Amino acid sequence: MQQSKNFHTNNCRFRKKRSSDALTICNLLICVLLFLISTGCGQESGLETQSPRYVVEKTITEGPVSLDFKVSLDEITVAGKVELILAAIMPEGYEVEFPEPESGPERLNVADSHKSGPELIGNSMVRIEKSYQLEPFLPGDYFIPQLEALFRKKDEADSEYYRILTQEVKVKVVSVLPEGEAGRDIKDIAPPEELPRDPRMVYFVVVAAVVALLLAGGGALYWFCFRKKPELPPPPPEPPHLTAYRALEELLAGNLLAEGRIKLFHIRVSDILRRYIENRFSLRAPEMTTEEFLAELGHAAPRTARDFRAEHKALLIDFMTHCDLVKFAKHEPTDFEIQTTINLCRQFIAETE
Repeated sequence: MQQSKNFHTNNCRFRKKRSSDALTICNLLICVLLFLISTGCGQESGLETQSPRYVVEKTITEGPVSLDFKVSLDEITVAGKVELILAAIMPEGYEVEFPEPESGPERLNVADSHKSGPELIGNSMVRIEKSYQLEPFLPGDYFIPQLEALFRKKDEADSEYYRILTQEVKVKVVSVLPEGEAGRDIKDIAPPEELPRDPRMVYFVVVAAVVALLLAGGGALYWFCFRKKPELPPPPPEPPHLTAYRALEELLAGNLLAEGRIKLFHIRVSDILRRYIENRFSLRAPEMTTEEFLAELGHAAPRTARDFRAEHKALLIDFMTHCDLVKFAKHEPTDFEIQTTINLCRQFIAETE
């Protein structure tokens, strides 16, 4: 009985000990996990805040302006790139002209470039940055040449330039191949071998091609030299009444009446009708006064007199009277009188066309 009781007591103690050990191990694992997470986050944040390293980093100042000059690497492989950064710092109201690196046998090629800014940095100063991605072509020694940035005041073409010149930087480019294999020649692919040709077929093709070219050339020469070019008849002249109608519509589409240029409007509408009379009846109306034109009309040829009837003469007298009052007597016509002048012009053209 006493042994059974002791066994039960020992069993309970063993179970409690196992529970305590399990809880301790769980707490230890949680602590290790939290430590790893915090360490990883710290490393990531450290990577994010780590600033890039530049083998060349220099600030050059000239007067009120300065230039930050940075080069990322001085040794790369043929598959790598070098970042070149030029950052201009200048007062507001200034502008900068960045250089463009030229390509050459011993110079890196510009693969890409990017410009950012302007950015206000305080004390009325602005910052404009331009970055270049430079890449090589073959292994060897290359040089980033001296670059010149130009500064001047905006809107002042004659203002003095500030010139800042950077230093020359040497960049070593190494091969990505293992040592000893960099100079090995790469043999080109052998060209495909052609099938043997029958000489008779080649001769036949050449003769046929020559004959075809001769026939085509002879036909083209005959066509261009001996063909008869048809002569197109000249287009008939436009009837005088259509010319007058078009000129009148263009005059009315203008803004002379809306701008109050009444006298100029009457001068032009009078010229339209006078030129119509000249083209329609062969009378030199544009060069005559109203009295001279009416007198000339009385001595016109019989055919012109038949076409120019009395009612037409009355319309013309009314029209010229309206125009002369405005042109020479400084008469200011009403809208009704202006419309009457236009209607008389149209009526005369319509009845004599």
